[in-house]
Amino acid sequence: MHIFRFLILSALIGLFGLVPGAWAAAEKNAKIVKMAAIGISGQQREALLSIAYAFQQQNPDLYVRYIFKEDSVLKQEISDWMNGESEIDLILWQAGERLFRFVRKDKVLPIDQFWQQQKLDEKFPASVKTLVAFGGRTYGLPVSYYNWGFYYKPVLFKRLGIKPPANWSEFRAALQTLQLAGITPIAIGTKERWPVSAWFEYLNLRINGLDFHRKVLSGEQSFQDERIRNVLVHWQGLIEQGYFFDKHNELTWRDTLPDLLRENAGVVLMGNFMTQLIPLRLRGQIDVFGFPEIDNSVGRFELSPTDVLVIPKTAKRPDLAQKFMAFLLRTEQQDRFNQGLSQFSLSLDHAVESDPLHKKGHKLLVEADGLTQYFDRDASEAYARALMPIWVEFLSKADVTDTMQKMEQARKEFHKPR
Repeated sequence: MHIFRFLILSALIGLFGLVPGAWAAAEKNAKIVKMAAIGISGQQREALLSIAYAFQQQNPDLYVRYIFKEDSVLKQEISDWMNGESEIDLILWQAGERLFRFVRKDKVLPIDQFWQQQKLDEKFPASVKTLVAFGGRTYGLPVSYYNWGFYYKPVLFKRLGIKPPANWSEFRAALQTLQLAGITPIAIGTKERWPVSAWFEYLNLRINGLDFHRKVLSGEQSFQDERIRNVLVHWQGLIEQGYFFDKHNELTWRDTLPDLLRENAGVVLMGNFMTQLIPLRLRGQIDVFGFPEIDNSVGRFELSPTDVLVIPKTAKRPDLAQKFMAFLLRTEQQDRFNQGLSQFSLSLDHAVESDPLHKKGHKLLVEADGLTQYFDRDASEAYARALMPIWVEFLSKADVTDTMQKMEQARKEFHKPR
């Protein structure tokens, strides 16, 4: 906690010329709103800090204190925060099942009145509200969403005569060309397990479509099904060709970026948040293309995780938290927030993306036939946690029948008939 306050203090001194005495006086005399968020990069922290500063300029008696945590740490500590063990007033969290599991436990404050006062039905597309609505009530403010896709170096593709593939046969040809050039075609790090989900999800979406995928997420769909076998067979074909990193289980998702930049790997399937880690001087070297078509009779569905602001029921200052949320709803602050996170606003009045990389990622979502969250956001946490190690093992063994059996065993364990 003290380390993060030091980082915030240092950043504010650099950004706004605040001196330690002024900082201490501001905090001492102000009402404090505590907000927890995942801290990914300096760019993201700078954006959040600039928003807090702008808010405090207009509300001298109010003060926003951020608690930045690593992704894995925040996911572990959020239950404590929801139980009131650290007096958190506001949490930058995730939509879908990850939000609803706390709603079912009555840990999240409904914001129906706030939603109506801010006229948010006019500000967001109707589909957005479904991401934060449960049992007829609204429990979060959607603030950003982002794309997934294959990130690559255009200069490498050009040198090898590869064009961004539009379909599966073109994709496999591109991977073969990369491999023949002595480059591992696909970077992936599964030490944290969750990145592997994107492969299963995209293959399932491209082959079987969104409705079928939603049945998989809910546990309704058996894994002893030829349609699931088809997904794994497509994946198996890439694994058996040696297209993935051998030591993927020793790498985190962050570890794959240097290999991409150094051309040790050809592509990485990752969320847009990864672009925050690319040094500005190298940003122009990276581009993105969507997961290629496999069956042209199936719509183009995309993964698009959505982040939301939620107020724990134990919050000490829910009124101040809502005041800060209202400030964040302003178009200028929405754009500042999302540019800092390398994500996109869900608001209908947001600014047009100016960054070429972000513009392409946003285009993937705008032109999609449908969107879904990420597996461990829309499926129950325990269910997703049981399946991910099975998929990680599949990357090494590529045993389709055994994997189907293990997946079905996990499904029956967590979705027993009632």
